Amino acid sequence: DNSIRWIDARADVAQRDANGFALSMTGTLIDITERKKAEQELEQYRNQLETLVTTRTTELLIAKEQAEGANLAKSEFLSNMSHELRTPLNAILGFSKLIRYQKNITDVQKDQLTTVHQCGEHLLSLINDILDMSKIEAHKSELIISEVSLPEMLSTVFNIQKVKADEKDLEYVLEKKASLPHYIKGDERKLKQIMLNLINNAIKFTDEGKITIRVDFNDPESTFIFEVEDTGIGIPVEKQEEVFEPFMQHTGKKLFAEGTGLGLSITKKLIEMMDGTLSLTSEPDKGSIFRAEIPIKQIADTALESMKNEVKILGYKGERKKILIVDDNNTNVSLLISILEPMGFIVEIAENGFNALQKLPTFKPNLVLLDYRMPVMDGLEFLEQIRQNDELNHINVIGISATVHHKEIKQHFHDLCNDFIPKPIDTTLLFGKMQKILQIDWVHESIPEELGAAPSTELVFPGKEVVLAITENAEIGNFMGMMEIIENLENENTNFINFCNNIKRYIKNYDRDSILRFLEK
Repeated sequence: DNSIRWIDARADVAQRDANGFALSMTGTLIDITERKKAEQELEQYRNQLETLVTTRTTELLIAKEQAEGANLAKSEFLSNMSHELRTPLNAILGFSKLIRYQKNITDVQKDQLTTVHQCGEHLLSLINDILDMSKIEAHKSELIISEVSLPEMLSTVFNIQKVKADEKDLEYVLEKKASLPHYIKGDERKLKQIMLNLINNAIKFTDEGKITIRVDFNDPESTFIFEVEDTGIGIPVEKQEEVFEPFMQHTGKKLFAEGTGLGLSITKKLIEMMDGTLSLTSEPDKGSIFRAEIPIKQIADTALESMKNEVKILGYKGERKKILIVDDNNTNVSLLISILEPMGFIVEIAENGFNALQKLPTFKPNLVLLDYRMPVMDGLEFLEQIRQNDELNHINVIGISATVHHKEIKQHFHDLCNDFIPKPIDTTLLFGKMQKILQIDWVHESIPEELGAAPSTELVFPGKEVVLAITENAEIGNFMGMMEIIENLENENTNFINFCNNIKRYIKNYDRDSILRFLEK
């Protein structure tokens, strides 16, 4: 058909003669056209998002100048932007994660896709800063409580900001108390936002030295303690209250800084929403310490336990389930189809609530994935109709939406759904809720050996000097230092491969305590 195809071609000499000349060769040809198309779409969505953010930022500045006294109107404008900003971002985060799971991509490409995903998450955090401030001003912000894996959340936060710390050649240390609970109940997105903002602020105003992150949990009082100490420019006492004001940026040695100027203001307001406190101790030219104390409940166990390791889900056991996707946005639909169909689900599409009602009697879905904002008939009206119908009110529905503006409508929408997840879609969260509602058991890809549940029993330990050096770095939380020692050890002697793999597994999870226990052997 005269179409252009992308081919990954590889060849190698299979046989040589006595003089070393090639006698035969072997090779492989892999059609990677679909992957290239996905990468091009991903790039298109990224460019679209950058243009959209730039355009909306310009509109915001104009609106601010023209309506200085109309804060509520500005807040409503920003809140209404949420849906169109998150739609392309949903595609970037979703497709980048999806492509990473393909088996025929290289480690370098996986790293590049990880960077794309992390940059997308950073864009999301900037968008959230602006939108959260508008919601706070309009008294619309609220907490969404869920079960959260604390070690996993800390690892994600630490890893996202590590890139920035490395760029400035800063020492970057995480100090965790051994008594931290594994699972807590809280608003995961807002907790991440608080931690990311505090670390980002420390890195932004520190040109050399060290960033120390301390995490503790006061068990009797059930208080989560998160502290960030830097060796940056510091803040004079008379200026310390000002740093928590919206759009205020520190004007000491740094006249300008990247970002929205909302980070600390939002952080303080979010912590206060959770009945917590944020304190600041600082001295010019010596650095600052920001300390957040937030009341949080710990929980002993959770259904997310089986999902805590990022292992690819291949499918599920039992008879095939039918999923009806109700969404008018082709990008969102394409992403969900790409996730669900390869796992064995039978997928049908409806572009609005009215179209979905027509398909229910014949398709008979086991689950409906429902957007809120749609033409003709929105998600809320669809839910109201099926819940009032005796033949349809049993249907399981997971609401999936970027925004529902009014608090009363949002609560009503949530109440009529069996469950709800926000956009951009977190696939781990989606799979957890699907498993609970559909009562299915996932079939997982085999866990790589280096990510196994327990260290290898056949180990060759290096000399005491090397073990001592790793121990010293582990005690201060210097994961980069430990990784450098391990890489040198691997290059020097292959006998230590099992030892190195065990240490690297713990480093990957920023699990200092397990490293120290392992080295005690």
